[in-house]
Amino acid sequence: MNIIYPPTIEWEGSAVYQRPQQLLNAFAKLGHRAVFVEYGRNDGTDIRGGVELCGVNSVPLRMDGPTVLWVTHPPHFRLKEQWQADLVVFDYIDEAVEEFAVWHNDDLNAAIQAADLVTVVSQRLYDLVTGQYPGKTVVLLPNAADYDFFHNAGTLAVPDDLAAIPRPVIGFYGSISTWIDTDFVTALAGLRPDCSFVLIGPDYTKAASQLAGCPNVYFLGRKPYESLPAYAGHFDAAMIPFQVRKMTHSSSPIKMYEYLAAGIPVLASPILEAVHCPHVFTSGNPADWSAEIDRIMAGGSDADKAARQSYAAEHSWTARIRAVLEHLEPLASSKANGGMNSEAYWDLRFAQNWEAYRGREQTLFFVRVALGSIPLSIQTDIAARKLNVCDAGCALGDGTHLLAEAWPGCSFVGIDFAEAAVKRAKQLYPQHEFLRGDIGGFTERYDVVFVSNTLEHFYDPHPIIAHMLSKTNDYLIIMVPFQDDSGEPEHHYRFDKSDFAIRRDSFHLIYAEAIDCNILPNSRWGGKQLVACYAHDRLVRPEQITLQSYSL
Repeated sequence: MNIIYPPTIEWEGSAVYQRPQQLLNAFAKLGHRAVFVEYGRNDGTDIRGGVELCGVNSVPLRMDGPTVLWVTHPPHFRLKEQWQADLVVFDYIDEAVEEFAVWHNDDLNAAIQAADLVTVVSQRLYDLVTGQYPGKTVVLLPNAADYDFFHNAGTLAVPDDLAAIPRPVIGFYGSISTWIDTDFVTALAGLRPDCSFVLIGPDYTKAASQLAGCPNVYFLGRKPYESLPAYAGHFDAAMIPFQVRKMTHSSSPIKMYEYLAAGIPVLASPILEAVHCPHVFTSGNPADWSAEIDRIMAGGSDADKAARQSYAAEHSWTARIRAVLEHLEPLASSKANGGMNSEAYWDLRFAQNWEAYRGREQTLFFVRVALGSIPLSIQTDIAARKLNVCDAGCALGDGTHLLAEAWPGCSFVGIDFAEAAVKRAKQLYPQHEFLRGDIGGFTERYDVVFVSNTLEHFYDPHPIIAHMLSKTNDYLIIMVPFQDDSGEPEHHYRFDKSDFAIRRDSFHLIYAEAIDCNILPNSRWGGKQLVACYAHDRLVRPEQITLQSYSL
């Protein structure tokens, strides 16, 4: 797989070493071709640890295998065609509020809509994006540590400027910017004149002048990334004194994982990602920090250090990329094996991430909505005559089972062409029959065919609808996204009113309703769903059908 990161920052320049460099390094370590693009770089390519650095005029095109455009600056998603990328990942790393409110614009919305996959840096951002874009595949991808780079930090020689500062040292490195709580640092330094508080990094807000009245606060300036383990390894404790507000609650401090990889205790403001980290002390009260410093100075155990480092090892950049590849590889496979409607793609989806990303909950949500919409007269007829029902595109069988509970006495068959789905459905619901098959080519006849949120995955679903009608004795019940503008890349067809003819062969459309799922509690879809019921002519009494039967 090829990963291209468009130009936003230098690989190693005036800024700190950041998430994009770390992610590209991790892709390269796992054997993928990683291309990092810089403005101002002359034509030609340099190699840094397996990552190719190039200018905008020398981006390699037509590379072997699928190509992913990895975007953090929203407008860059438009480079997909120019750089011949197959997939776009939008990596949402800073919530568009407060300092970053300027990015809360049409480009941000367009980038999320256009992305094949959205990655987010924190749980707060995950909740925000999944709430605003319920049909979008979103992956939680917090920051991490280069564990191998930091885990021996304590064995490195202490840098000269740090050695000159009295111990104990409570240290920080990173961008010293608007989110640093200088009032908190001032109060803490006043409480602990016996400690030295060291800040390393570019000072963007003149924090040094704000803290000039604190003789035990030291600013050592920016240091190259290569030297950071030597500094971190000789902190007695590390600190993350952030202001607590929306933007910082959405952040995921890289330094938090790097401090833990170095094995040192960490104190942080109560931002969400720090609060949820089991090896970080959090409080918004300087007195609490002071008490924790006393505990740290009293001496921690080797087991405490080992636990911190073990946690960091589990949350390495390599581990993060492996988790992302579980989503990217099925998407890439779809490009090589017939698209997102291919068996290869859906086998991977069902085997790797369908359950983790609450696909079962979504299936149940859709079927519950359908059962609440289908006229009671139809459901009563199905149950009373104990008809045999086919759930076409059954996924893991959750909808099949829910229909069986609603229509007791009927017999049920679930059909899906993904072998992984059928295998799992048989494990979950052994009381029902599940078959691997093509819903556009099955040969058995059924009294009722039910198909929910499957037809939109085809470029042309109408021949499949025609086939299902040819194998249906009584009722064909269809549920699909209606007038879908979600941008969901798995959806190839947009259903509208014109797709539902009143008559199809020997069948009559006896009911159709568009349901706004936005207003439903615990919704798993952010737009409309259409439920349409076709009945064979012998079951239809035309005088019972009025314009009220079609709520479109």
